[in-house]
Amino acid sequence: MDVESIRSFLEVRRARGMLFAAVIAGVLTMLIGAHSVAMPMAVNGERGAISIWRMLAIIPGILPALSLHSPLGDLEQMSTRSFRRYERAFLGIVSLLCAGTFLICSAFSFNLQTVAVIARALPAWLGLALIGGKLMGWRLSWTLPTFAATVVWYWGYQGEGRYAWWEFTARPFDDSWSLLLSMALFGLGLLAYEATPWRRREIAGRLGQQ
Repeated sequence: MDVESIRSFLEVRRARGMLFAAVIAGVLTMLIGAHSVAMPMAVNGERGAISIWRMLAIIPGILPALSLHSPLGDLEQMSTRSFRRYERAFLGIVSLLCAGTFLICSAFSFNLQTVAVIARALPAWLGLALIGGKLMGWRLSWTLPTFAATVVWYWGYQGEGRYAWWEFTARPFDDSWSLLLSMALFGLGLLAYEATPWRRREIAGRLGQQ
């Protein structure tokens, strides 16, 4: 892609706004992230408490997928391979900047174990956002992570300070099952992102030749 095409690509996306939102989420985590809010839990119908940082950590995971939204999305569906390479680079850079900004801000207020839990959750939220974006459009990529968060927080708590193995936002930082789940969701998100119409036709054609 030439310089003019790159400039046009950036102009129809709100990368700066997404990075600014990541900074705001990080600052809020520094200021109020250690506080907790009450919410209902599935265990005996009791009300539990969830740390605000666990809720705010969804934001930098969703923002990169939201940044892919473009008013020219229908035209871009006919994109070339070079365009897709640039879009991948854009997604990767925005993801790293949003996650890095949020983690740096978190490190000012929390210990390394908590920061590690946040870092483990971010790929899962991004993967879910990518899946949601492919299913419902990038503008609505926040819907699937939000729904998943409700499920995880409501059913993940098992009482007496214990959490289900799939509660990747609250399990100890060195919990291997939570890490594997987060990486699996991230991998599924990348597969969903790569499943463009022309790539699906290409794979179908290769399978038909075998």
